[in-house]
Amino acid sequence: MVVTSAASVAVIADRLEQLIKDLASDGKTSASPLGLLTDFHLGVQGLTDVARDLNLPATGAAAARCKASINRFIGANDGYIRVTNAREIISDVRQLLITLRDETREYRTFVIPPTEAKMLDGGRELFGENVSVMFPSIQEDIDAAASCRAYGLWHATVAHSMRIAEVGIQRLAKNMGSKIGKSWGETAANLRKTLAAVNAENGDSTEKEWASQAGDHLEFIRKAWRNPAMHPGKTFDREQALSVYENTRSFMRMLAEKLAH
Repeated sequence: MVVTSAASVAVIADRLEQLIKDLASDGKTSASPLGLLTDFHLGVQGLTDVARDLNLPATGAAAARCKASINRFIGANDGYIRVTNAREIISDVRQLLITLRDETREYRTFVIPPTEAKMLDGGRELFGENVSVMFPSIQEDIDAAASCRAYGLWHATVAHSMRIAEVGIQRLAKNMGSKIGKSWGETAANLRKTLAAVNAENGDSTEKEWASQAGDHLEFIRKAWRNPAMHPGKTFDREQALSVYENTRSFMRMLAEKLAH
């Protein structure tokens, strides 16, 4: 947004400079840049919003001056561009861009690929509405896990995924009458035995298939929990973190759908 907005205001300044470069100081030209005004206004408004969000007071003031100078130009427009108007706009635009550069000098930009950027706003959508309804207490962890994944914070992605899985494991254990252990890892191990027993019975094939799939996801999560990487000084890499995240997501979606019915 910053780059696009800055480019929009820079374009009109460059165009105006080209239009008046051969004119005297009191000259005017009939070539009108009004077609650029929409982009200019959008660009200045974008930089105004950036200044507000990032607490850039000087940039905000410079943007306000740009708005004022272009409004004066519009008010005086009679089909001509006067050199004095154009120079005022050009000066204000350049001052805005210099101020923006100076105030953001200490800021750092983190570029997120489009494939991961969707995670910043769509974590809950990936888990599904049933999960949100059945497990309202884990919504913050769902959002955090998605954001950490987007930013490449792999260990944090796993940590939040484990917190999500813990809630699901506890709920499923109670639902199936499986023994609750002293830790959620122990509860997960007991639950996997319960699921294996269901799969071994001569019962409904749909239930057996569900128990088998849930057991596979659960075993992956349990092994990840026991992985040395969960201890201080160790970390997960991208592949491991994404595997934990996706298995947790699949497990919670399966569980929420079952509980909903």
